[in-house]
Amino acid sequence: MRLTLLCVTIFGFTQLANAELIEKDLVPNSGDHSLTFDRRTGFEWLDVTLTQGRSFAEVKNGWGGWLDQGFRIANQTEVDGLIESSGLTPNKMYNTESDTGAAADIQAVKDLTQKLGRTFIYEDEGSPYQRRSTYGYVADDYNPSPVYANFGRYADIGFYERNYGTMAWALDGSDAQIYRDGQYGGVGTFLIRTAQVAAVPEPSAFALFLVGLSALGLARKVRKY
Repeated sequence: MRLTLLCVTIFGFTQLANAELIEKDLVPNSGDHSLTFDRRTGFEWLDVTLTQGRSFAEVKNGWGGWLDQGFRIANQTEVDGLIESSGLTPNKMYNTESDTGAAADIQAVKDLTQKLGRTFIYEDEGSPYQRRSTYGYVADDYNPSPVYANFGRYADIGFYERNYGTMAWALDGSDAQIYRDGQYGGVGTFLIRTAQVAAVPEPSAFALFLVGLSALGLARKVRKY
């Protein structure tokens, strides 16, 4: 029991130390959880739902005042970094039908969409099928040419649940995610800025050691009774 409790305690704190993405308030102490802080890269990501329904051009030209608050439109490389910080591989598909070990990665996708805000929600009427995605424009390859009616790329992070399995993905927009710019109800824009405060410190090795000793002492005390 002592060893089990010690291992579980240390494992829990180690997982906490390795958690790269942390929800933060955009308005301090408001509880809005509108930011996702990536302490590996030092970027704060604005919830994509806050720009939902607005075109790339509108956001780029200052709609919402986000640029005045230090935000800018993220590029594909930065979206890749966010995906990697969540423990996923950019542009990889996960499917429980073909890979029974994909469940943890699919859960990571679900957690990431929950943090960023789900802009697209779809349910097949009369069936258990559900799709949830975070769609967001990215800065790469935007072309204001009137010939193409303004086109660019969007990232798509999402999952599709069916009664016989679940699929998930984290696409950075570098493949086939090409759009004609406009106002779409299920699409926002990925906005980032450098963190406004210092990164949350990780527990030190000494702190983890003290936690382990405390757990060991607790186990001994429980054993006496």
